[in-house]
Amino acid sequence: GGATWSPSGNGIRANRIYALAIAPSNSSWLYAGTNSTVYRTKDGGASWKKISAGIVSGQIVFLAVDPTDNKAAFAAGYGVFKTIDGTTWSRTKARAGPLAVDPSNPVVVYAALQKSTDGGSTWASDSKGFTNTQVTSVAVDPAVPSNLYAVAGPNPAILGIGNTVFKSSDGAKHWARADTGLPDPVDNTTYSMVMDPTNPQILYVGTSDGVYVSTDAAASWHPTGLTREMVAGDAPPSLAVDPSDPDTIYAGMVAATAQDHWIYKTTDGGVTWTPADTGLPSLITVSAIAVDPSDGDTVYAAIGYQRVYKSVDGGVTWAPSSTGIPQGSSGAALAIDPAQPQTVYVGTSQITVGGHEQGRLYLSTDGGAGWTRVHLGVELPGNSTVDAIAILKDSPDTLYVGVTGYFFDAAPGVLRSMDGGTTWTLLDDGLSNPNVSSLSAVPDGSMVAAGTYGGGVFKLSG
Repeated sequence: GGATWSPSGNGIRANRIYALAIAPSNSSWLYAGTNSTVYRTKDGGASWKKISAGIVSGQIVFLAVDPTDNKAAFAAGYGVFKTIDGTTWSRTKARAGPLAVDPSNPVVVYAALQKSTDGGSTWASDSKGFTNTQVTSVAVDPAVPSNLYAVAGPNPAILGIGNTVFKSSDGAKHWARADTGLPDPVDNTTYSMVMDPTNPQILYVGTSDGVYVSTDAAASWHPTGLTREMVAGDAPPSLAVDPSDPDTIYAGMVAATAQDHWIYKTTDGGVTWTPADTGLPSLITVSAIAVDPSDGDTVYAAIGYQRVYKSVDGGVTWAPSSTGIPQGSSGAALAIDPAQPQTVYVGTSQITVGGHEQGRLYLSTDGGAGWTRVHLGVELPGNSTVDAIAILKDSPDTLYVGVTGYFFDAAPGVLRSMDGGTTWTLLDDGLSNPNVSSLSAVPDGSMVAAGTYGGGVFKLSG
């Protein structure tokens, strides 16, 4: 009963074991999901055999075994796989996520937000909302606030695959996939999303296949001229639309050795894209981009480990704009005051300087020439990051920030200031997952949505 333990991994050649599953019909059979593949034992753990035929390389983090057949099992990692002989695997069409087999009806299988009623041959959405998903981007339609969009995928985020677009038309009560025309999330991922500020029917998303656009409120999607080759197969983590010229869009790239450029720009609504990164360091991740609403030539970029850069010529050239932000800080989020565009906020990672914690939120009142730290008024966990900032267009002194903890450590969630960042209130009632990675608000604040790492989407009431 656990009083004593002894090694039971003979034959497993893996650094980490992420999942274990015992066959209900034969307790001598166990499956182990590791950082490389699946192992199986038929003698209660005395010896293990690697069973990887048919599994795409990558870690296996979820397992489920048919309650009536010890040779039938499902494994999820970079996709969902099925075996019916306990040895070889075939890939299903499901997106990776937590797995479960109905004990009373084994042909019913669940994987994240999907359900199969034929033993994994076909899958359909079976979720009214997000209960176990990581959300990397969220947007609210300012004209119809009951319309929300989210880029979401399986939790935990270590899977790093399978995100796609979902839409709610009833104020986040129910969600459905809205990814017709987007790359198959089994083999690709979507990360960033931005809404045209002048036409909420138009949305752009950054995928590992390039940037896609929808002109019909996510009913369908079409590729733009920013291709998979240009993004080097990595979904752009940041997108920004020029509020004064919505045909001008910026896409920030993620650090990758195959990447040639770090920001691309289009001035024709995505038909053609050109590099816009002269002056930026190499091998960087552009986490956020913000365009001055009163001057489209003024653009800010928050960069991993490189703080903030600024362009005053529409992205043609860039220069550091980080005075007051400690070196080594990672820029993660940006927001510009729509009424006073010289006022800019940047969210950063936590960093220790001289034995004292610094970082997380900084304010500039002179267009990025200098920055001062904003104290949020609550104790934050180490290695936490302000990953999201939202300013109310109708009341610019009201802003919200979302905080995430390192690898899902506890974080406070959402904080609100109604005086331009001088004082803050913690808004955590009902926020069961406080790792807030994205925020979106309508101009008057009547709808504020928060996307989380692992808990789905929440909306603020009152």
